[in-house]
Amino acid sequence: MEYGLIGSKLGHSYSKIIHEMLCGYRYDLCPLPTEEEARAFLTRRQFKAINVTIPYKRLVMEYCTYIDPRAKAIGAVKPGSISGVIWLDENEDGTRGEGELLMSGVSLELVDERGGTVVKRTASTDQGFRFDNVRPGTYTVRLTLPDQSSPAADSASTFVANGLKMTQSGVSVAAGEDVDGLTTGLVSTTSVAGRLYLDENGARTPLAGVTVSLYKGGELSPLMTVLTDDSGRYRFDGLWPDDYYLEAGLPSGTIFVRPDDPNYESGASAVTASGEGSGTSELFYLHMAQHRLDMDVIYIKPARVGDLAWLDENGNGLVDEGEPGIPGITVRLMQDGEAVYETVTDAYGYYLFTDVYPGAYTLTAQAYPELTPTKQVEALRIISSCLVGGDGTEAYSDSFEVESGSLNVNFDLGYLLREGESLPSAITAPPTRDWTISNTKAE
Repeated sequence: MEYGLIGSKLGHSYSKIIHEMLCGYRYDLCPLPTEEEARAFLTRRQFKAINVTIPYKRLVMEYCTYIDPRAKAIGAVKPGSISGVIWLDENEDGTRGEGELLMSGVSLELVDERGGTVVKRTASTDQGFRFDNVRPGTYTVRLTLPDQSSPAADSASTFVANGLKMTQSGVSVAAGEDVDGLTTGLVSTTSVAGRLYLDENGARTPLAGVTVSLYKGGELSPLMTVLTDDSGRYRFDGLWPDDYYLEAGLPSGTIFVRPDDPNYESGASAVTASGEGSGTSELFYLHMAQHRLDMDVIYIKPARVGDLAWLDENGNGLVDEGEPGIPGITVRLMQDGEAVYETVTDAYGYYLFTDVYPGAYTLTAQAYPELTPTKQVEALRIISSCLVGGDGTEAYSDSFEVESGSLNVNFDLGYLLREGESLPSAITAPPTRDWTISNTKAE
């Protein structure tokens, strides 16, 4: 046995579970029902370190090489503690200044200098580090430098650097003593990472080969540029504290999730603004060693909305063969009273919005004062007008919803010529077009 607990009855003890879960070494329970067995065990000394419980707490003192006078007086040994801080030298001046944070997640070991064995392990938090229940003795505290970290130029450090480790030796702990004041500063670069994916009704498809660039705040040339891997991931390492922002490419047939989309948690996607072929994040500040590994970018497929504006010559409210299209009508998709998308019908009367964000819209159309909207035939909505009110100057539809990736080409715009009016000059015979080859690709 290397580590464990001795006592008369140990069936009640949780020590094995606690030590093995928190410390990672094997810990044995060794019940010794009689004093004779306990003395034999202690005489053999076939262990590295043990805990002792009733009824052998006084007995074990006969086998200790050193006992604090206070322990002798009460017949037991009171443990001490060792604590300290690991701070981040964010401004790299070698002195811990106001506002400079403590570094969490640093692995530390407590080594008993008498046998060179690791007796405790812990990790630092944003409150520092602490070894509790330390037996009286002399110890070395050893820490492992985290990735992207190195010792600061800290003249007040109590630790000595040695490769990927830093150590402080000769830490003496008397019974019941709390030893503090251990300190060292580190400098550390930081990482930014995330994943790009296409969200289709909850199914997430990683987007590989998309360009992601990192910029320093206020600069127009990228600091670093990478392509996402097969899992859609990207990463930038070795970054010092500063302001940064991201730029992500826009693959064909996708759009960025909007930051105010109620279907996503706030901040779910890093991109908050988009332009021609790319999107950018807001400016963010990187603190030393506080990695930003959650800078995902979410894409969805846009909807398409459109169809034909036509002159309903027979007034039946339906698109009939031979009825002319109406060019030059300004068509808008509205949300909350604002025009979100705008286009104009072509020479044949057709229009199409190709990158519509999923959601609720109202369509408006500005045609000609000589015209008025035709009636809507609800039973044949697919070949009827979507306009429900207004006039030739401005008409409108009911509110409608479009879904991600949907094709909505049933928003025809039907008009009648007002009584006593002449056709607007813009409504003329359209140019000749061979519709049979409109969608073929030239060789």
